[in-house]
Amino acid sequence: MPELTIWIDKEMRKLKRDMDRLMYRLCNDFDMPVLPRVISKVPFINLLQTKDHLVVNAEIPGFNPENLDISINDGVLTIKGEMKQEVVKKGGKIEVRQESFSRNIPLPCRVMLDKVEATYTNGILNVFIPKYKPENAREVKIRIE
Repeated sequence: MPELTIWIDKEMRKLKRDMDRLMYRLCNDFDMPVLPRVISKVPFINLLQTKDHLVVNAEIPGFNPENLDISINDGVLTIKGEMKQEVVKKGGKIEVRQESFSRNIPLPCRVMLDKVEATYTNGILNVFIPKYKPENAREVKIRIE
């Protein structure tokens, strides 16, 4: 039964991501400024699992790496970001644009916290998380007396 739950969860995340992208494209095509701002507050995130690592890819364009906060606590990866920009409009009017987001991603296995690495290039955040490797089980012979 757990396999079914994982499959449904994975498919639902994929469906949500696809629907968000569709809505974003529709809003851009019809010049609807309100919806893209709402959708852009939640970055697209993909969690890949290899034999030795978990790899998290997040689309976070426009942010400086100094304004991103990444942490792992109790098996949950948290990615937060905050951005402030001053925009000068026609007539010298200054507007402040502020955007922030927070995403929590439950990790499917135990990980080695001290070896996590992250890179941020061209608006893509990649987090490489090594999986915890348990020691091989030992077999101990017990003598019967």
